[in-house]
Amino acid sequence: MTDTASDISDLENMFGLTGKRAVVTGSGSGLAEPIAKALAKAGAIVIAAHDDAEQARRVANDIQSEGGDAQAAVCDVTNEASVVTLFAEGEAPDIVVLGAMMHGGVPAVEMGVLVSRGTDRMDRPTAH
Repeated sequence: MTDTASDISDLENMFGLTGKRAVVTGSGSGLAEPIAKALAKAGAIVIAAHDDAEQARRVANDIQSEGGDAQAAVCDVTNEASVVTLFAEGEAPDIVVLGAMMHGGVPAVEMGVLVSRGTDRMDRPTAH
Protein backbone atom coordinates (compact mmCIF):
# COMPACT_ATOMS: atom_id res chain seq x y z
CA MET A 1 0.00 0.00 0.00
CA THR A 2 1.35 3.42 -0.95
CA ASP A 3 1.11 6.71 0.92
CA THR A 4 -1.13 9.03 -1.13
CA ALA A 5 0.40 12.20 0.33
CA SER A 6 3.86 10.93 -0.58
CA ASP A 7 2.69 10.06 -4.10
CA ILE A 8 1.25 13.56 -4.57
CA SER A 9 4.45 15.13 -3.27
CA ASP A 10 6.47 13.04 -5.73
CA LEU A 11 4.23 14.20 -8.59
CA GLU A 12 4.58 17.84 -7.54
CA ASN A 13 8.35 17.48 -7.44
CA MET A 14 8.42 15.86 -10.89
CA PHE A 15 5.84 18.01 -12.66
CA GLY A 16 5.22 21.04 -10.45
CA LEU A 17 6.10 24.58 -11.42
CA THR A 18 7.38 25.75 -8.06
CA GLY A 19 10.28 28.11 -8.61
CA LYS A 20 10.02 27.99 -12.41
CA ARG A 21 10.16 31.40 -14.11
CA ALA A 22 7.30 32.01 -16.53
CA VAL A 23 7.15 35.00 -18.88
CA VAL A 24 3.64 35.64 -20.18
CA THR A 25 3.33 38.32 -22.86
CA GLY A 26 -0.01 40.04 -23.27
CA SER A 27 -0.85 39.05 -19.71
CA GLY A 28 -3.02 42.10 -19.13
CA SER A 29 -5.84 40.88 -21.35
CA GLY A 30 -7.37 38.00 -23.29
CA LEU A 31 -6.41 34.41 -22.59
CA ALA A 32 -2.92 35.35 -21.42
CA GLU A 33 -4.27 36.81 -18.16
CA PRO A 34 -5.86 33.60 -16.83
CA ILE A 35 -2.86 31.63 -18.09
CA ALA A 36 -0.52 33.86 -16.06
CA LYS A 37 -2.73 33.42 -12.99
CA ALA A 38 -2.93 29.63 -13.45
CA LEU A 39 0.85 29.36 -13.76
CA ALA A 40 1.22 31.32 -10.52
CA LYS A 41 -1.28 29.06 -8.75
CA ALA A 42 0.82 26.11 -9.89
CA GLY A 43 3.85 27.69 -8.19
CA ALA A 44 5.58 29.51 -11.04
CA ILE A 45 7.23 32.88 -10.62
CA VAL A 46 5.31 34.89 -13.22
CA ILE A 47 6.62 37.86 -15.18
CA ALA A 48 3.40 39.50 -16.31
CA ALA A 49 4.40 41.34 -19.47
CA HIS A 50 2.12 43.72 -21.35
CA ASP A 51 2.59 46.80 -23.51
CA ASP A 52 0.51 48.77 -20.98
CA ALA A 53 2.42 49.11 -17.69
CA GLU A 54 -0.79 49.60 -15.71
CA GLN A 55 -2.25 46.34 -17.05
CA ALA A 56 0.97 44.45 -16.29
CA ARG A 57 1.01 45.82 -12.73
CA ARG A 58 -2.67 44.95 -12.23
CA VAL A 59 -2.11 41.30 -13.15
CA ALA A 60 1.06 41.05 -11.04
CA ASN A 61 -0.79 42.62 -8.10
CA ASP A 62 -3.73 40.21 -8.55
CA ILE A 63 -1.34 37.26 -8.49
CA GLN A 64 0.45 38.59 -5.41
CA SER A 65 -2.84 39.21 -3.59
CA GLU A 66 -3.68 35.52 -4.14
CA GLY A 67 -0.34 34.50 -2.59
CA GLY A 68 1.57 34.02 -5.85
CA ASP A 69 4.94 35.37 -6.91
CA ALA A 70 4.79 37.84 -9.78
CA GLN A 71 6.35 40.94 -11.20
CA ALA A 72 5.19 43.32 -13.89
CA ALA A 73 7.16 44.07 -17.03
CA VAL A 74 6.47 46.32 -19.98
CA CYS A 75 6.94 44.69 -23.36
CA ASP A 76 5.67 45.65 -26.80
CA VAL A 77 5.96 42.50 -28.92
CA THR A 78 5.87 44.61 -32.08
CA ASN A 79 9.20 46.14 -31.05
CA GLU A 80 12.15 43.76 -31.19
CA ALA A 81 14.24 45.86 -28.79
CA SER A 82 11.43 45.68 -26.24
CA VAL A 83 11.32 41.88 -26.51
CA VAL A 84 15.11 41.59 -26.21
CA THR A 85 15.04 43.84 -23.13
CA LEU A 86 12.32 41.70 -21.53
CA PHE A 87 14.40 38.54 -21.84
CA ALA A 88 17.72 40.22 -21.00
CA GLU A 89 16.48 41.13 -17.52
CA GLY A 90 16.83 38.54 -14.78
CA GLU A 91 17.31 34.82 -15.17
CA ALA A 92 16.31 32.95 -18.31
CA PRO A 93 12.70 31.78 -18.15
CA ASP A 94 11.73 28.13 -17.91
CA ILE A 95 8.35 28.84 -19.53
CA VAL A 96 7.37 31.37 -22.18
CA VAL A 97 3.75 32.00 -23.13
CA LEU A 98 3.34 34.19 -26.21
CA GLY A 99 -0.07 35.57 -25.35
CA ALA A 100 0.43 38.92 -27.05
CA MET A 101 -0.25 39.19 -30.74
CA MET A 102 1.01 41.68 -33.28
CA HIS A 103 -1.44 43.55 -35.45
CA GLY A 104 -3.17 41.26 -37.92
CA GLY A 105 -2.94 38.28 -35.58
CA VAL A 106 0.69 37.45 -36.36
CA PRO A 107 2.28 35.75 -33.33
CA ALA A 108 5.24 37.45 -31.69
CA VAL A 109 7.43 34.43 -32.46
CA GLU A 110 7.27 35.36 -36.15
CA MET A 111 9.28 38.48 -35.32
CA GLY A 112 12.27 36.18 -35.58
CA VAL A 113 13.09 36.35 -31.88
CA LEU A 114 13.16 33.12 -29.89
CA VAL A 115 14.25 32.33 -26.37
CA SER A 116 17.06 29.86 -26.04
CA ARG A 117 15.99 27.94 -22.93
CA GLY A 118 18.55 27.71 -20.19
CA THR A 119 20.65 30.65 -21.33
CA ASP A 120 20.53 34.39 -20.90
CA ARG A 121 20.63 35.17 -24.60
CA MET A 122 18.29 35.59 -27.50
CA ASP A 123 18.71 33.63 -30.72
CA ARG A 124 17.37 34.25 -34.17
CA PRO A 125 16.09 31.14 -35.93
CA THR A 126 18.36 29.96 -38.71
CA ALA A 127 15.65 28.13 -40.64
CA HIS A 128 11.90 28.38 -40.96
